[in-house]
Amino acid sequence: MRIMAVITACICVCECRQQAVQYYVQGRNQQRIAKCYYILEDFTGLKTLTNHLPENHKLLPVDVNVV
Repeated sequence: MRIMAVITACICVCECRQQAVQYYVQGRNQQRIAKCYYILEDFTGLKTLTNHLPENHKLLPVDVNVV
């Protein structure tokens, strides 16, 4: 019984996170979208997000070797 409760709780959390992604997409909050994708382990979504960010966006890595 306890295992079923844990599984049910995990499913609810995942569903809430997916709803959060939709909410943040509507609000265009890229930082929160990235965090939700990371927590959900949706690395395809995270890659798609980074491909659509403008150059020099604060979520993108900075290349310290560029001179």
